[in-house]
Amino acid sequence: RMKPEEDNFKENGPPADFSFRDARKMSVLENQEEGAQKQPVKYCSRAIRLSNNSISSFDGFSTALQAILDAPDTLEWIDLSFNDLPKISEALLEYKNLKVLYLHANVIESIQQVDKLAALPNLKTLTLHGNFVDGAKGYRQYVITTIPQLQYLDFSRITKADRDKAGAWKTLKIIGHQKKKKRAAIEE
Repeated sequence: RMKPEEDNFKENGPPADFSFRDARKMSVLENQEEGAQKQPVKYCSRAIRLSNNSISSFDGFSTALQAILDAPDTLEWIDLSFNDLPKISEALLEYKNLKVLYLHANVIESIQQVDKLAALPNLKTLTLHGNFVDGAKGYRQYVITTIPQLQYLDFSRITKADRDKAGAWKTLKIIGHQKKKKRAAIEE
């Protein structure tokens, strides 16, 4: 599960679990292991659980992951559910191998926050339900068209019918936007 920093042994252990720690900041995650160890300890894992805390900012996110994970650049799975995050941070974009991202039950309000995640080429599973954003009109269609490689959204498989509906929704949005621009140009 864990190893001294200087050991180069690589393995994919269980998720590094920092859930239910009452953490408010990412920096609190550094040196959370019990005991009086003198050597830095790092998890050999491609997954991290940070759920059920009170984290409200991504400040120090990358630094904390560097401190607690053996190879954070290989991270594939992040669980940040049940926190107080109001935004999706660009700090997540450092983890190009990310396949699973749980952000459900936070306080994300703006649907445009999802746009940032389009830069994660391997993202296959995303959860956003339980945020204010999931009440936005066309929420599911917006996410599916913004991150086309997704296979699961909010623990539901994205079907061909979902993709067809999202494509039609996007086309209607584009047509509506073009008509609005045309009307504005005529009124000038």
